[in-house]
Amino acid sequence: MLPVKYPQVDKQSIAEICGVVRSFASYPPGWQGEGSVAPPQAEVDNAVKFIEAIPFRVAQPKAMIGGDGDVGFTWRRGDDYLEVGFIGGEMSFCCQKGGEWRRGDFPFTGDIPDNLLQAVWEVAG
Repeated sequence: MLPVKYPQVDKQSIAEICGVVRSFASYPPGWQGEGSVAPPQAEVDNAVKFIEAIPFRVAQPKAMIGGDGDVGFTWRRGDDYLEVGFIGGEMSFCCQKGGEWRRGDFPFTGDIPDNLLQAVWEVAG
């Protein structure tokens, strides 16, 4: 996935970040070159549900979109990194914290698994 660049992304509210993510569904076919597609509305909705469901304050993420229709968020704090993506009804994450890597893939049901909530807290809380 490629980071989407906006001015002052770190100062955007959750509502503004969700607005950016919602706009991804309207990207035209080929927006990133031949074969690239916009994320399906269901994936956009899942990403918005996820970010709105985090039960504690977090640093503002960067919204991301991939040419394959993947949509998600990234957070960085120093060398720590967390990426959460949505595609094909699945939610996946990759986290580097203190030099240790964690990953997971789950069907997205609207709930955030405890191990992912822990990663969000550690990197963005």
